[in-house]
Amino acid sequence: MQPTPRARRLRQFAAWLRFLTGVVAAFGAQAQTQPQEPAHDSLVTPTPEAASPWTSAQAVARLFERACVQHQGQASAAVDWALSQGFEPADLTHGNTDSLLSGQPGSVLAAPGSAGRVLLAAAQGQLCTVWVEQMAGPPLRLALAEMLANLGANGARVKLEVDRNIERAGAWRNQMQWRYRGVGLTEEFSVGAVTTLTALPGTQALNLAPARPAPAYAPDGLPAR
Repeated sequence: MQPTPRARRLRQFAAWLRFLTGVVAAFGAQAQTQPQEPAHDSLVTPTPEAASPWTSAQAVARLFERACVQHQGQASAAVDWALSQGFEPADLTHGNTDSLLSGQPGSVLAAPGSAGRVLLAAAQGQLCTVWVEQMAGPPLRLALAEMLANLGANGARVKLEVDRNIERAGAWRNQMQWRYRGVGLTEEFSVGAVTTLTALPGTQALNLAPARPAPAYAPDGLPAR
């Protein structure tokens, strides 16, 4: 049975995320209450089939903050929160959603009313991803940056480590990566965004994972052995 176009896109984008994760790891080794459904905003006009309060750029950023960032990537907490908001298990006929879990046990849930275009993947190992289809990249990048800036203004430690455009297989995307630590917490996380460069609808992803330890340096300024 031939995979559907959506399944192929899912696998290709999951491979793209794994590639960028490796790039960030190499770069880092060298350099140093509960809300109801959000109101719709006008940054992105959804198609009739995807007229959901979860399909705007700001709503996706809020989803990522509340499901992934606030719960520090804890899969059970993220899933419980999503279920309380009406999320449902993703329809596996839309594609190989297991690719979003990076091979780890976990759950993939679809936002209500989004026709499977907004997915939350929460996996063991504090891996949390929000996958979005048919959305423009620049508004989502801006919404995520604003969300993190607000967290930083309220006491969280937020440091931008990577902001670059990368071409692979003929496609250009922007990659941004922050090191994040919540207020009063000691564990640091890597918060990333892989988004398209143009205003045309495309596939976007936001992800959170435990940050790699910062490299140690000897008194002479060289990396410690």
